[in-house]
Order: sequence, then structure tokens, then C-alpha cells
Amino acid sequence: MYKKKKKNVKKFRKKFNTRIIKSKKTYSVEEIAELLSVHPNTVGTWLKTGLQKIDTQQPYLVFGQDLIDFLNARNKSKKRPCEVDQLFCCKCQEPRRSKNNIVCINIGRCRTNVLGLCEICGTKINKTISPQKVDFYRNIFNVETVHQEDLIECANTSATVKKK
Repeated sequence: MYKKKKKNVKKFRKKFNTRIIKSKKTYSVEEIAELLSVHPNTVGTWLKTGLQKIDTQQPYLVFGQDLIDFLNARNKSKKRPCEVDQLFCCKCQEPRRSKNNIVCINIGRCRTNVLGLCEICGTKINKTISPQKVDFYRNIFNVETVHQEDLIECANTSATVKKK
């Protein structure tokens, strides 16, 4: 009856697992689409933008190694490495510096996170670091608070937390 309007949703680009592709096998467009769970038109776009095909006759065939190299190059081009004094902003999709160089370091049992606010858009930015590098990052940033929480005991309805 009534059609819902589609919202302008930003589509996230997909990273493809190249380990499922056999390098010495040839693949057709349909086989690639099924293997990577994409539409055949997507594979056709890849062929137009640089994926090498064996010859110009249809059905197009692609060497597995060429497909692996093409997808690895695509995956590598999307990486945004952060400098030492930068954290990653999910809203901007770029490495950014923290507002006034102020961060919070959360030290957990499994991972240590450096959190701050983006100087451009004001949203949360973060970086996961090694626990051994906490002192190094304290020298770079103005650290407001450092939390360390260890779960000691867990009852039915509550948990006891030891803060250091």
C-alpha cells in the first residue's frame, strides 16, 4: 500500500576474506559472486575497474591469484593508519587529534583503550593500545583519569568490582 521512504544510510564497504579463494583455480563471475556473497553486477564493476580477466570472451574467467591480489589491494587502500598522537574517529572515518590533547585511558583485563573527543566533530574517538605502552601515551597526552577494573566475584544479582 504505502511505500516507505528509504533513509540516506551510508553503506559501509565490505572487507573480503581472501583466504577462501583458491589461487590456482579459475572462477567465473557467478562463482565469484556466490563465493564472496555479492551480486554478479558487483563483480562486473570490479572487472571494469581493474580485475584482470583471462580473455575477452564470455563467460569471463578470472584466475584465483588475480582475484586475491585485486581484493587485497582494495582492502589495503581502505586502511587509515593513525599517527602516535592521533585516535580514530568513526564519524569522520579519519584519524584525528583529541580536543585539547585530553584523553582517558581505560585499562581492562584484556585490552587497554585510549578515549577522547574529536577536535573536528566532537564525537568519541579511540585507539586500542598495548598495556605496556600506557606510560608512553601518558607522556604524549594529558590523561584525565585512568580506570582499572577487575571482576573479583560474581553473585546472582550483583558483581563486586575492585578498583585500583
